[in-house]
Amino acid sequence: MSESSEIHREEVKHRLDALAHGPWTHAAKKARAYLKPMYRMSELSAGSWSLPMASVRPFLETADLKREHGFSNVLRAHWTDDITDQDEIDLRESLDQALTHLQLLELAIEMGYLPLEAVREQARTQLSELLWSEAARKFVQDYEYLSVGYLATRVDVDIGQGDVAPPPVKGASVVRFATVLAEHAAIERDKYIDEWLDLLDDLVYLDDEQTLVRDYFLAGRDPNKVAIPPGHRPRFERLAQGAERWLVRLSTTFDVLRDDEQARVGLLHSYWLAKFFGLSLGAKGYRAAGKAWDEPVVTAIVGAQSDITADHRRALEDRVRVLREAWDAVLQLVKGAHATKPALQKGKTEPAWIQIAGLSESDYLDHQIDFAAFFYPEPAQANPLQLKVKRGASSGRIGTVTIPGAQLKGAAKFLAAEATKRGEVPCMIVGPDGQVRTQVIKVPKGSRTLSAAAVSKLLGKMK
Repeated sequence: MSESSEIHREEVKHRLDALAHGPWTHAAKKARAYLKPMYRMSELSAGSWSLPMASVRPFLETADLKREHGFSNVLRAHWTDDITDQDEIDLRESLDQALTHLQLLELAIEMGYLPLEAVREQARTQLSELLWSEAARKFVQDYEYLSVGYLATRVDVDIGQGDVAPPPVKGASVVRFATVLAEHAAIERDKYIDEWLDLLDDLVYLDDEQTLVRDYFLAGRDPNKVAIPPGHRPRFERLAQGAERWLVRLSTTFDVLRDDEQARVGLLHSYWLAKFFGLSLGAKGYRAAGKAWDEPVVTAIVGAQSDITADHRRALEDRVRVLREAWDAVLQLVKGAHATKPALQKGKTEPAWIQIAGLSESDYLDHQIDFAAFFYPEPAQANPLQLKVKRGASSGRIGTVTIPGAQLKGAAKFLAAEATKRGEVPCMIVGPDGQVRTQVIKVPKGSRTLSAAAVSKLLGKMK
């Protein structure tokens, strides 16, 4: 039995709380509020069935559909159009923090810190509420959030991640994950590190400030060797402290990991590692985008200490080497993911959802026991897919039933019974890509009944 299956319930709760109350949780609030759909995604994600996120489009409120253009603009790839508006920057950073939480959930599963079943419902809910928008899903693909794709695959949610297998679960990594989590939380809470990372991300307060800071670092932080604009030395010193703390904490994280864990943990820090080594993500992957910061940072740390030894400098260079090895592992992982990334939905024609309108609630409840489905009474949410149906004379509320495609056999049996009773039943079939077709289930002429097998054949293919 694996270690993850033996974790005590109270310990699982404690570990979930540790992940839920990190600094990333508060930082993600803006993005969660911005992206939260009006439609109740929790109903679509609540079960264990496959959930292709592209298939939810027909269910969305008109107001949500109208927001998509704004999302596409705010979440655009920066290499197509520079991001300079502060509100856009804040929203993108907040979304990054929301995705950080999902990445940490995935790492927690991979490293045996939490069993999959403990996070399945939470992960499906967060994935569906954040990534129902095509623009949000594209953001995840553009910025190489591979771990989010691994998690989505584990919980059977298709966000366009491709047919990639998540890494195996290794229960012996629990203690190492605890270190990863603690160090990441410390990095996120450190104001000096935050200021340093802002500089790496081109948030500057002087013309050509990055060059000035680089020169100051390479001069060993000696103000007599480089000209500093009046009043800015305190900021340059804070940046040096932030760089040193970031280097020490991040290298400490990677130093405790096994070789096969480096790349997957490195994904969590890939954006900043790329910046540190003078690279930037673009349409064709990572490319050179400036000078690396490894030598300036080591020199800045060494230059501030009069009693520095050659051994101390080598120790700092070893820390840089640890980061370099982790970054190289990340690049190999990303390259491999691109080489084997066919669309997960390619060739799949089975329905994602089946909707039947004009049903009485009592009829629905009579059949509900055998398979998962949910009932929308009219007019509270009348005909989400705009079906034109006549109200029957049945008692009880009239509404629309939505059935996951995974319940195809149950739906076919249900529709066969309804068609036998009513003569015909109009329904809507939603494919995994969100395409919709109307299908009328009829009892054949000259027959009094309709078999479930015949209905299943009608429902089973979108083409």
